[in-house]
Amino acid sequence: MGERSLVEDLLVSGLDDPAYAAWVFGLATTAGLVSRSQLRQLSIGIISEVICQGLMVPGDHDRDGHHPWDCAAGAAIERITREWILDWSDEVPTPGAIVWLANTAAGDEAARRVLARESSSDPMVVRLEDGEITIMRVGLQVTYRAESGSVDSEMLAPPMSIAVYFDSSELSRSDHAGEIRQFVDRALQLRGFQVEFI
Repeated sequence: MGERSLVEDLLVSGLDDPAYAAWVFGLATTAGLVSRSQLRQLSIGIISEVICQGLMVPGDHDRDGHHPWDCAAGAAIERITREWILDWSDEVPTPGAIVWLANTAAGDEAARRVLARESSSDPMVVRLEDGEITIMRVGLQVTYRAESGSVDSEMLAPPMSIAVYFDSSELSRSDHAGEIRQFVDRALQLRGFQVEFI
């Protein structure tokens, strides 16, 4: 299963509803940056990319729907940047502030390709010296030394977060349960997941 880029995450979320600047900022936080200034810059970069590539249209949104701005891409990006810096500085904008972004037909098509890629992908496998884990959208198949079994899990928001229900698995009753749990945690973290054991 290939990881989604931040642009792909934004486009997939845009299949259902228009996105706003604070939503993009939330996606940017998954990149591992902590500085709000860097997060703002990354967010504006993502927005600029989808606008310039014709994947999303900037505008306003109300109960009647999305209303595209009547300006060129460059002018829209300049407006977004100026408003974010002057009105919000390094703060997180409130939902709906600055800009709303709606997928274009090309944006919808790109998002559907992402979903098709994910639905047809093989499960992700992490191999380490003492075993391997197969990560599926729901569930893990764990092989640790001579023991193997399945563990319920589920992907969470934000992306790359996973809840692992280890204590209810057959592996939790193993004589090596503590080692297996540490192995699962280590393997998932090496793959980039934030792990929550439940």
